[in-house]
Amino acid sequence: MEKKVLLTATLSGLIFLAAAQLCFVKLADANPSIIMDYIEVSPPVNPTISILSPTENNTLRSSNNLTISFNATIKSESVNVWITRVQYKRSWQPNNITVWWRQSDYLPFYPHDEDIHEYSSNLSLTGIPEGNQTVTITVVGGGSYSNDRVLYYFDAVSYYTVGFMVDTVPPEVSVLELDNKMFVEPEVPLNFTVNESFSKISYALDEQENVTVAGNTTLTGLTFGVHNVTVYAWDTVGNSGTSETVFFTITEPEQEPFPTTLVVAPVASVAVIGAVLAIYFKKRKRLFS
Repeated sequence: MEKKVLLTATLSGLIFLAAAQLCFVKLADANPSIIMDYIEVSPPVNPTISILSPTENNTLRSSNNLTISFNATIKSESVNVWITRVQYKRSWQPNNITVWWRQSDYLPFYPHDEDIHEYSSNLSLTGIPEGNQTVTITVVGGGSYSNDRVLYYFDAVSYYTVGFMVDTVPPEVSVLELDNKMFVEPEVPLNFTVNESFSKISYALDEQENVTVAGNTTLTGLTFGVHNVTVYAWDTVGNSGTSETVFFTITEPEQEPFPTTLVVAPVASVAVIGAVLAIYFKKRKRLFS
């Protein structure tokens, strides 16, 4: 039993020594002196992140999807550096998402053949909620250098946040107090509401060309009969909304009734005068006959 335990311990020790020897051989490739100590230091260089698209404060109005293109690099002429991890976080989600990481073997702070110094990616984001949103890209780098049998190693982290807005909802436009109304005057007030800030307002009367206005206005020069009007609004990012087409009527004024009392009076006067003259001439005829 004791021999078995001793044999197992001996084998474990040999495996450990082999791994340690392999590790030190790796370190000796960079420095002929065997490393005797490891010290973590502040990073002498940090990763750089550049966003290729979208531009800052970009607005999505055609869809709720976005592709973010970026590059990440870490380079140095004096020390060994590499990219360790790349991840991003969306403002509408709580967790970070890792898109690449360095798969270390025996010493994570020692350079490996598969180390990279540059990473590029296109992040396809879908179903982004309406409103102001951000995406933060995080790049973690690492590196090391040796001096006087001491290996100095470090982690280096950089962040880049790109902000944008999602507005795919068109404005709501409503025409007030005009639908199916009748007017006598050929001038009609055109009042409307828009549920958000707008950059442009126009209306089309009787399906003619649009007329741009600054706000509520008055329709003038209307002919007798039925008319229709539609109002259009554009919000500050270019979404357009349309009101319902409303109909209204300009009626002809009613004719005043003919003044019969004024006509009857002259007729009656003529009749009286005629009767008097008839009596007069009748008496005169009798007098001279």
